[in-house]
Amino acid sequence: MLPTDLTQELEDQGHNVHLETDEYSNPIYRIILADGKLYRLSAQDMYDLKDQGKLNAAGIQAHDAEIIQRQTKPFIVANIFN
Repeated sequence: MLPTDLTQELEDQGHNVHLETDEYSNPIYRIILADGKLYRLSAQDMYDLKDQGKLNAAGIQAHDAEIIQRQTKPFIVANIFN
């Protein structure tokens, strides 16, 4: 599936999607969902959501929440001097 096919699928659902590139010329999707929230997803994230049947607003929001949760997990340092 071409990146523009993914764009069209989301636009058909009423979302605003722009295909951009990052500083390394990798495709990045800038998605404004119908509720006005902005998300940025890599092409790989989009293909993964498509393969899982979750290329929709709920799937994108769940993916974003998962990323945030991974980034905010506490880092535990063991005290090895006791």
